[in-house]
Amino acid sequence: MFRFFGLALTACMLTCAPLWAASDLEQAIRADDIVGVEAALAAGADPLEIAETGAPMIVVAAPRGVPEIVTLLLEAGADPNAATASGSTALMWAAYGNNPAIANVLVEAGADVDARDPQGDPAINWAAFYGAADYARALLEAHPDTSLRGHGNAFEIAVRRGGEEFVQLLADYDGRRLSEDHPGTDDIGRPLLHNAARIGDTEALHRLLSEGADVNAPDLIGFTALMHAARERQGASVQALLDAGADPRHISRDTGLRLTPLHLAAIGGDVGVVQMLVDAGADLDVQGTAGGTALRWAMYEGQQAAALALVEAGADPDLTSEGASTPRDLAAQLEWADVTAAINAR
Repeated sequence: MFRFFGLALTACMLTCAPLWAASDLEQAIRADDIVGVEAALAAGADPLEIAETGAPMIVVAAPRGVPEIVTLLLEAGADPNAATASGSTALMWAAYGNNPAIANVLVEAGADVDARDPQGDPAINWAAFYGAADYARALLEAHPDTSLRGHGNAFEIAVRRGGEEFVQLLADYDGRRLSEDHPGTDDIGRPLLHNAARIGDTEALHRLLSEGADVNAPDLIGFTALMHAARERQGASVQALLDAGADPRHISRDTGLRLTPLHLAAIGGDVGVVQMLVDAGADLDVQGTAGGTALRWAMYEGQQAAALALVEAGADPDLTSEGASTPRDLAAQLEWADVTAAINAR
């Protein structure tokens, strides 16, 4: 599942396929053309048709966020649990569009809320990755099992991605609120230093540090305050934490995908933050759980400027996991001429 590592690219492959290879039904779905879908079905189009991308029509329609089209396909006989060749269902892909009406339509038609992709992630985990809180609220009405683990459970994924609205939503659903005050943490057990770093409250950050807060304290997935600040592009917080002794080479737990602060800076895309961490001695080429370096994460997240900064700092463009594209290959695929030129100039 490179989708939890490059959903933007995967989503485009699913939803942006060339229309010259598409049937009338698929073209109408991709055009969000309700009348066209009705006409194609009335003319005998097969609702179980598989697109050239390997996606059933119900999966093509789900992330586009037009519930009327999803309803038409289901009424015509589409399978609400149909999956792509890689094992992802319409309910999973619908998280991409963050439309609660799609969740309602699919669940009412019998979509399995706890179906898991080959990496073990159910639809609620996909929603956590996208920060699709509106969609998740509808999905949670069907009582999914939020303890199911793929790349962590839904709560851990939400913490990793920094979707605070989603974190709070799941904290309530899972009953994670602490019944008593715990000094130094918020009401769901996260270090207060992390919250200050995440929102860029440097005044609170300095106060907490002066009061003895552990600058390298990890949260439940092994992220430190420095990692949250780096992801959220909070340069002042990053510098304050580094000055206080934050470890730029820290590696998170498996549920944090064994990422480093530099990975999070690459995801956030702030070149200044990337450079701060490089200057502080961050390891450029740590490979996380999925084999991705900070450079590959920058590319999968569409952060071209951060990718260029990493290459210029000396990141290895050829490090990859087995069977995956290297950053060198990805730069060419993305047509990032400046990154390719920097790689070739090494």
